[in-house]
Amino acid sequence: MVTVLSLSGCKTVQLEQDQGIIGQLYWLEGNHMPQVIEDDNPAGRSSERNIQRTLLIYELTRLNQLEQTNGLFSEPPTPLVARVTSDKSGQFKVGLPPGNYSVFTLEKEGLFANIFDGEMNVNPVAITSEEWVIINIKIDYKAFY
Repeated sequence: MVTVLSLSGCKTVQLEQDQGIIGQLYWLEGNHMPQVIEDDNPAGRSSERNIQRTLLIYELTRLNQLEQTNGLFSEPPTPLVARVTSDKSGQFKVGLPPGNYSVFTLEKEGLFANIFDGEMNVNPVAITSEEWVIINIKIDYKAFY
């Protein structure tokens, strides 16, 4: 599997395959507020961990097209393009035709996404011909900072 890089700007790599998204999912919950750490052991702080989830990839979706409750979204009105489930370590790969997409994780109470661009597109990913976009998704709606 390809090394996964942070989503703080999406990274693209050339592979000898079609195109799509390669990524890693992480789960965060609990207190992530800055704190004094003694003996390299922050009391009460959970660390991020890999998690298995289903990802839903829709045509590019804007925030104003969605309803939100408790940090989760309702199903978008835009067409669903792909659905993929990560492995137990949170890694996933999904081929997509060139285009602009919004990526959500499927949670029990709704859909999760926490990244928006300057035009308020939800977790946008642009796929171009013969490139794989590498993303990390931190599922943190049960964390506080």
